[in-house]
Amino acid sequence: MSNKTTLPTLLHGFFETYLAGQRDVSPNTIFAYRDSIKLLLRYAARKAGRQVIRLQVDDLGSDTVLAFLAYLETERRNCAATRNCRLIAVHRFFAYVAEMEPQHAELCRRVFDIPIKKVVSNTMIYLERDEMKALLDVPRPSERYGLRD
Repeated sequence: MSNKTTLPTLLHGFFETYLAGQRDVSPNTIFAYRDSIKLLLRYAARKAGRQVIRLQVDDLGSDTVLAFLAYLETERRNCAATRNCRLIAVHRFFAYVAEMEPQHAELCRRVFDIPIKKVVSNTMIYLERDEMKALLDVPRPSERYGLRD
């Protein structure tokens, strides 16, 4: 990392310049990414035994990110879909870091190689024809609330 580019500088550039300025993402996306990165930073600081402000890019390697993802699923009881959303935010940040600080490209590649977890989608449940008819027959248009229902 160059003398001027610290982790806080990269974080500021990622959120202010890149996401808000260049990518013009929605405020909700920025908040979601912020929350994900904030959780990662807190986790990495605890793991390193330092304050968040003292963390370096090297403290956020693939081992730390993998342990963070396991922490999300086990201790925070996040589902795979939430874990994946957090990982996408981390991927985006490391893509930005690799672009801004090429000397970290290998570290960023290893983080970026962490795969999204497969998520089983729920089977869509629908009503059969007779169930739908029974449901529609319940409201009585002749009664006070029947037309509304």
